[in-house]
Amino acid sequence: MGEHSAYCSMTGEEAGRVYLRRVRTARVVFGIAAAVFLSLAFSRVIWGQSIFDIWYWLALAAVFVMVFVFRMRMSQLFKGLVDIVEQDGDPTKYRAAVEEIGRRSKLEMSSASHSVELAYADLNDAKPYEALECLARTPLKRARKVVAFRAFNVEILARIEVGDEQGARLAAQRLSEISKRFRGGSRNRRITSDLVENAELWLRPHEEWTAADGEFIRNRMAQVPPSQSRVSWQLYAAEYELLHGSREEAKRLLDELTAGTLTPRNRARLERLRDR
Repeated sequence: MGEHSAYCSMTGEEAGRVYLRRVRTARVVFGIAAAVFLSLAFSRVIWGQSIFDIWYWLALAAVFVMVFVFRMRMSQLFKGLVDIVEQDGDPTKYRAAVEEIGRRSKLEMSSASHSVELAYADLNDAKPYEALECLARTPLKRARKVVAFRAFNVEILARIEVGDEQGARLAAQRLSEISKRFRGGSRNRRITSDLVENAELWLRPHEEWTAADGEFIRNRMAQVPPSQSRVSWQLYAAEYELLHGSREEAKRLLDELTAGTLTPRNRARLERLRDR
């Protein structure tokens, strides 16, 4: 894929510790900045200025901006951690990193999120049964919605891998229900709606895929940057070609992936398609 994660030269345990250090540093930096702006805002009132004073509102606006930027930074740091799988194709290292984070901190990753990430590692390590066992122990009732829809996405794929179509459909239904709780037009609504569309394609008998499905797969493949997710869509594209298109095109798509970095799950899928 040509890129590596920021943790590619580290062990899993080192990656977990570095991730925690980066998260904690961000908390301190943004916390101090927010405290300074809050102090400035309230100092205007204490010094007898009206709440309509421009500096009061500028300081408060700066606090809200800092909160937004902090959340973006947290998202960026988490994506960087997930790139151990997505870019390096190493779910074993990712599991070790997540376990190290869990050992050292209960604040930076909730119990539910910790379990879901371990299940994600198992899925990509071609261990769908272990992923499902991990998810079965995951306390999702009080989990944030973004954690829940990540859990259901992993569950759908794991159940498809083990041939549990009914369980996969039930997980897809729950994912759809979560999607509807997000505000229309919001980023989370768009992400979950995309996942629901993906699940509908995955669960439809592949022999019944239509030309529209083939176009959907190719669009997904084009939209995703180089990563294991893109590899996954390319494998679906190759499967579509094997079933409904050109075996030569399917071979080309598979050959492109053969020498690349693949997770054990994607490698197993590639080999199964080659054997058809």
